[in-house]
Parts: sequence; structure tokens; C-alpha cells
Amino acid sequence: MAREVYAWAVKRKVKGIALNQVFLHIASWAGPDGFCKFRSVRDIAEAVRCSERTVQRALDRLEAPVSEGGLGLIRRVSRYHANGAQRANGFVLVGYQPGLGLGDSLSPTGCQFDAGGRGQTVTPDSNKDSGKKDSPLNPPSQGRPRRAMPCDWQVPPVEGLPAWAHTMASQWPDDAYAAQGEAFQQKALGHGLRQADWNASWAAHVQKVHEQVMRSAKPGGLYAVPAPTVAVPLPLPSPVLAQEREDTHSNQLREALQRDLPSRMWERFFAPSAYLFADPGLKVICPNQSVRDWLETNATVRLRKAGDLVRPGLLWVTFEVEVRTGPSVQSDLRRAD
Repeated sequence: MAREVYAWAVKRKVKGIALNQVFLHIASWAGPDGFCKFRSVRDIAEAVRCSERTVQRALDRLEAPVSEGGLGLIRRVSRYHANGAQRANGFVLVGYQPGLGLGDSLSPTGCQFDAGGRGQTVTPDSNKDSGKKDSPLNPPSQGRPRRAMPCDWQVPPVEGLPAWAHTMASQWPDDAYAAQGEAFQQKALGHGLRQADWNASWAAHVQKVHEQVMRSAKPGGLYAVPAPTVAVPLPLPSPVLAQEREDTHSNQLREALQRDLPSRMWERFFAPSAYLFADPGLKVICPNQSVRDWLETNATVRLRKAGDLVRPGLLWVTFEVEVRTGPSVQSDLRRAD
């Protein structure tokens, strides 16, 4: 532990038990330059004794800029093995300056970590690799921002993969490419994952699951069935039954959200959910866990602000997944009204 780094982190006075514990844990593993070489989500969860999902949410909040409702205190740095597989993330303490213990809004000027060669100095905001093509074997420069998966992202065609990934995917059984693509997208959206290049991450995923896909194929099956050559869209979730309990304020909120949001984002996450006002808060009923996690991670602030315009004095927003136990659910909901 670098005492100066840890002392700097303590002075940030991060509010929230989970946020503070995750932040201080990263700081405790950071070197004198303010860079934490490697701590996986699992490592952090075991150390601070909370779930991996709680750690992921805390990391997203710590990394997001203040303008987006975050704290802007860390920056994740992707690290890769020589074969392209992703290693545990590194973390830059944003604002810390070696030797000063203080910081402005900038990251450290340089940090030491093992990125394919011992003792290599990397500047997080460097654009020295900007002319290279991004891929898992040649990851994007560390200065590129990591962003959540766009709502309109689609699995790229097999022909668009790097040669090594194309060779693997073209051997997969029929429909395996589409199924893996849907699982990859659901995980990214559900956990609020962030990457600098989602297509490169997908190519790395193809390599990671190749042996598993081939082992799961039925004996005697076709191993060279052409994979889809067009982007594979993810089916939209069905609207929740709780929409029948919405009132005039709910409709006003829906109109405001639909007007301000991109169409794909509205259709996938906001339209299928129900918005029920209960003073002094808003309860959002979601169609599945993936939508719930995405909305809670990415839209809590937006919903609180939009809801307050519809019904001033809104204090909280909660998220639930609608539980459907059988065909009688819809009639039961109607009787409850």
C-alpha cells in the first residue's frame, strides 16, 4: 500500500458504504503512481464482502463523470494476455498526482503496469496507438473512453470478424453464432458492462467460447454450417401487465421519455416497463432482470428528473421485476384495481 495514495483516497470522502469500500480497496492496492495494476471484480467482492453485482455497480458509479451523475474518481484500463484474452482490469485514480497527494481533474501523467512487457510506461490519455486497428490482440489505446453497449449494437456478420475469429465461428453448428450473440448482448446490457470497442470484445468472446460451443455440438452434427451473414437483432421484451395500473401521470411520463430518448433505447428498455407513482416516489415495474439492471444503472437519475416534472416533489425511484405465475395473473391484476 502507498500511504500517500490511500490518504488521498480517504480525503475524497466518498458517500455510500459500498462505494467507499470499493474505492478505498482499489486505492490500497495502488502504487505510488496512483495506478492499481490488477484487481478483478471477484477479488474486490471477496475483499469487501459484497456481491459481484454490487461491486460492478460501484465501479460504474466511480468511473462515470460527474456530469452523468457519477463520481469520476477512477478510470478502468483494459489489459490483455498475449492470446487476446482479457485480464483483470487495472485502475487509474483520476486526479491523483504522484508526489503531491493532490490532484486536479486529470489522470496521472504516467503509470507502470505489465501490458505485454515488464515495466512499460503507459500514459492513460495517450493517443500513440490511434493509427492502429483495434482488436483483442491490439487493444484500443488507453485514452479511449469505455462506454456501455449502445442499444442499437448488433452482432457483426461473421465476414466482419478478424481472420482467426472468422475461422472459429465458421465451424460452429447452425444457430450457435446467433445464440452466443444474444447471450453476449444480454450480459453486457444486464450488467452495465463498459468497453472501448464492442466489436473487438465480441471477437475475443468468440475465441473464449469456441471450445465450449464445439463440445456442446451433437455428435455427428454439421460443424461448418455457415453462420448468419447479417446482424442479429435481439427480440424486444413484451410489455408488463402492470401497465394496466398506470394513470394520467404515468402517460405524461411516457410521452416525455419517448420524445427525448433514442427510439431503440425507448423500445427496448422503457416502453415495456410500467411507471406507477406512489407519493413521494416512482415504482418502475420491469419485464425481466436484464431490463431492471440496465434501467437502475443507466436511467435512475433521468427517471427521477422526468418524474419530478410530472409530479413535483418526487424523492425516490425503485425498480422491480414483474413476476408472472400463470394465466390467471392478468385477471387477478384487474380485480385488484
